[in-house]
Amino acid sequence: QLRYWLHCGGLIAYPTESCYGLGCLPRHQGALLRLLRLKRRPAHKGLIVIGDHPQRFGRLLAEGEIE
Repeated sequence: QLRYWLHCGGLIAYPTESCYGLGCLPRHQGALLRLLRLKRRPAHKGLIVIGDHPQRFGRLLAEGEIE
């Protein structure tokens, strides 16, 4: 169900050590725009991408989507 939710552009809240984080799939444009709006964050400031293993970032790095 979570996979379906994310692929449909859904946002999630997840626990961290000190607070909850908000997230979405990094390649879903609609979800990214909703996340930026929810966080009241200008797009030019960007977002943090978090993953469980460096290999998860391979395609994003290769395509220049992450700086």
